Amino acid sequence: MQAVFRRHGTLAATVLGDGNLGEHYGAGLTEREVRYLVDNEWAQSAEDVLWRRTKAGLHLDARARERVAAAIGR
Repeated sequence: MQAVFRRHGTLAATVLGDGNLGEHYGAGLTEREVRYLVDNEWAQSAEDVLWRRTKAGLHLDARARERVAAAIGR
């Protein structure tokens, strides 16, 4: 969760929502954060989430990146 606070600052509570974080992909990236980025910040693809908005792609292996892509469905 610390990564969410670093990435989103005062919006962290909004990103975390009710605390149901869903799947954890690694590097502090959770299904809940991915959903938030798609729904509220118009992230269009896994690359958008992993490289432009969070930089989590730097710390995830190929399998984790594929799971993020599958979760986004694009």
